[in-house]
Amino acid sequence: MLKLIGKQIDIEASEVIFDSPICEESLEKDWQIYGGEWWLEDGWLTGKNPENCPGMIVSKRDFFGNVMVDFEARTVLPSTHDIDVMWNGSWDETKNERGIAYVAGLEGWWVGKVGLEKSPDYLLNAATPLFDFEPGKIYRIQAGSVDGPRPPHENIPPLLIPIEFFEVAI
Repeated sequence: MLKLIGKQIDIEASEVIFDSPICEESLEKDWQIYGGEWWLEDGWLTGKNPENCPGMIVSKRDFFGNVMVDFEARTVLPSTHDIDVMWNGSWDETKNERGIAYVAGLEGWWVGKVGLEKSPDYLLNAATPLFDFEPGKIYRIQAGSVDGPRPPHENIPPLLIPIEFFEVAI
């Protein structure tokens, strides 16, 4: 049971909406690369981006609403920063950047913080530098929203404040 402020989520009873291993075929069929280089290496989806902008790979399927992303990730040395995940998101093709989205980051924002950000304003909503991040270590990351944004065609009250959560297992 995941307990949040005013909410309890029974993870074991929740519907799994995507649980497919990434292989060469699914990498091409199910994912869109928006920045950086991405490939499979020893069973890991691996990315590299020498530019001063996010390296992004995004599912071609939409998963709006109440969702949780649960995965394992690590930095590949010599990289020492930025494991990020975006959910309830969209891509702005005209600007070639994230549209509406939530982002959780581990060792991010150029200053080594764990935090949550909301786009398209790129506002850091909550962060702490107190997490003792170890480059190369495998982390289990869970991030998501309860009553978060809906697809753009649905009306959402402008003052809706979703409950967001971000958890890192050490």
